[in-house]
Amino acid sequence: MRIAWIIAALAAMTAGVAAAQAAPAPPIVPAPARHLPVDKPDPPYPMNYADEAAQSLGIVHGRLDLFSFPSRQHGIVPDVKGGIDRGRPTLKLQWPVN
Repeated sequence: MRIAWIIAALAAMTAGVAAAQAAPAPPIVPAPARHLPVDKPDPPYPMNYADEAAQSLGIVHGRLDLFSFPSRQHGIVPDVKGGIDRGRPTLKLQWPVN
């Protein structure tokens, strides 16, 4: 009687393993790569009237320079420039290279 139970248990395990192997595995789909935002190249078409008006006001490539203080003493005091770049205020310090 014990041998019959062992044979039945082995048959059940074998049938379960065979059923699991018969089912195809789901395809592996790679996750999409994350890319950093990149500056957009200039459009291939000429400027429209709004772009020309913005350039005449000092806006170039989404940046508006509001003030600039060049340094009088080269190498000691930096040049200071400030403005708005893509809607954010900016302050740029640049030391001249001798």
